[in-house]
Amino acid sequence: MTEKNEEMIQVPKSFIDDLEKRLSAQEAKSNALESMTDRKLRGQYYSRHKEELPIHVKLRTWTVEGEEPSVILGWRTVRDEGAHLDPATNRLIEKQDIEIVLEDGKKLEMPLAAWNLRYGHVQCEQIGTTTDEKGHLSLKLRRKDNGKEYVVGVQYVN
Repeated sequence: MTEKNEEMIQVPKSFIDDLEKRLSAQEAKSNALESMTDRKLRGQYYSRHKEELPIHVKLRTWTVEGEEPSVILGWRTVRDEGAHLDPATNRLIEKQDIEIVLEDGKKLEMPLAAWNLRYGHVQCEQIGTTTDEKGHLSLKLRRKDNGKEYVVGVQYVN
């Protein structure tokens, strides 16, 4: 239904179909680029464009065997020796390790490959933002499943 004062225009159906196709392609491209971006650069972008911060975000989780999944509040690279070709097997070998910081303060070190295969996600909604004395932007988040709240740097979300 339209309001009485709203002006109506007629356009060919092919125009609307073309517009929908272009919007779908643009959305797919945007999603692909979002998944490939460097998190540090995304954090810097959001620090400069605070009005564009996402309302709903995902935090990564890690499950230690026999325990409930814990939210990951940060991570860093501890070893990055780059990639090289193993002459015996002709396979690409990467020696990269990271350290993750869990919500209970535990720090775990692991190979990057293990990290990429095992982390999970939990849905959160943004309830505010904070900026520290160095100008780093953090999001105040509330988990959708249990209501627990976190403050996490923008580079560690989604």
